[in-house]
Parts: sequence; C-alpha cells; structure tokens
Amino acid sequence: SPPPPSPPPPSPPPPSPPPPSPPPPSPPPPPPSPPPNPPPSPPPPSSPPSPPPSPPPPPSPPPPSSPPFPPPSPPRPAPPPSPPPSPPPEVCLPLGGGGALQSTTLLPYSPCSRQLSSDRFTRIQASWTDATHLRLGWFFVPSSSGSFTGNSGVHVRLTLRYGDGRVATAVSQIYLPSQLTLDVENAGSETVPVTFSPDDERREITVRASIEDRADSGDTIVGECADNGRGSHFDNLELCLLDTRVFHPPLPPASPPPPSPPSPLSPPSPPSPTPLS
Repeated sequence: SPPPPSPPPPSPPPPSPPPPSPPPPSPPPPPPSPPPNPPPSPPPPSSPPSPPPSPPPPPSPPPPSSPPFPPPSPPRPAPPPSPPPSPPPEVCLPLGGGGALQSTTLLPYSPCSRQLSSDRFTRIQASWTDATHLRLGWFFVPSSSGSFTGNSGVHVRLTLRYGDGRVATAVSQIYLPSQLTLDVENAGSETVPVTFSPDDERREITVRASIEDRADSGDTIVGECADNGRGSHFDNLELCLLDTRVFHPPLPPASPPPPSPPSPLSPPSPPSPTPLS
C-alpha cells in the first residue's frame, strides 16, 4: 500500500517586532547670559609725595694692587752648629826622666800590620838617658821555619816620627845568621838623638820597629812598614810617647843689691847748761 503522507512542515515563527526608534536629540542649552557690568572702581587714593632721592654712596676705595710676584719668604734660620767631634782617645804615654815605656802592639791608626807567624817582635822599650837622647830596646824571635833567616838573616829598623810630621831613621841593623839564635828571643838596644822643633809644645814621638827576614843579601825594608813584598816573614810594633820632662832655662845671675841710702844727719845736740859756782 502507499506510504502514509509526510506531515506538513512547521510554520515559520512570526517576525520580531522592529526595534524602538531612538529618542529625538535634545535641543542645545541656551548660551550663558553675560554678567551685568560691575560698578566702576573708586579712584585710588592719592599717594603721599615721594621723598627726595638719597645721595649716592661714596665711591669704594680701589682694592690694593697685588704685587706681580709673592714677596720672598724670610730666610730660614741657620741650623745650630754641630758639636765638635770628640777628640780621639789618647794613645801616647807620658815619659818623664827616670821612667821607661814598653809596647807589644801597634797604635790604633797605624798603617802597618803584623804577621805574628814567624820572625816577630815580642816588645820594644824606650827611656831617656839625658835631655837630648833616647834609649831604645827591641826584642825579637828569628824563626827557622823558612830559609830566608838561615841564609841571609833579618833586617831590623826603628824610626822616630815627631808630632810635626818629621821622620828620622834611628836604627837600621842587619843581623846575619851567625849573629842570631833561632827560635828564641834575641835583643838589641841603642841610644839615639832626638830633636824637637822649638814650637813643638806637645813633644810627641812615635817609635816604630820593623823586622823582615831577607830574601837575599841585598834585601832590606823599604817603605814605612815591613811587609811580605818578596815573600818575607815580617812584623811591626809601635810606641807613642810624650816627653813630660820640664826643662827650666838657667836663671840670670843675681844683680847686686842697690846701695842703701845714706841715713839722714841728726841735728846737733844743744849745749848742756854750765852749772853756776
């Protein structure tokens, strides 16, 4: 049989009502009315008369002109003088009449040196014999440790150095091997003249003793000290003395006493009265 008929389609929805129309625009506000004219301002009160102008101030003094260069600084005070250097310690010993001095070393400022291994001094001595002579003694040990002493002997020299710088050779003695006893103390002495300068108030003498063993028969000490210039054994000793003896010049002969003045004359005695008889 034929299918049943389809149901009729649904009817469309009714149309939407139209949107409401916008309200009409508002009329523009009326312009503001101008304000009423203000009342006229009262006239300003009359001002008092102006005071007379003040006199102008006096002109300021010109600033002092600055110098083109700053003034020089005052000189700095001189530093205080340095204290004088301390005098060196006294190394010279006083030697008066009847005394003696001895030394076994060198002076602190000596230019010489000591070897002390072989031919060497043990000491030197000095004493006065009279006003112008000094007795010098030297004691030394010649050594057998080398061939120089046994072959050619030794040279001993003593010099005197005065306070004014003068130097004089006082002793120059060559000891041949036959004059020596090796490895024991030998001694020598001699009296030598001394001459002080007239203006030498200190009266100082440095005695320097030097010894060298001789490399050959012509070898002697040269220079102010003994040394090992030719491979020699050597030694040096020194002694500084001050002559403290006081020498007074002879007194001039006494003058005869002046004659005594004559005694004043006595007035004559009055005559004695003659007794009446």
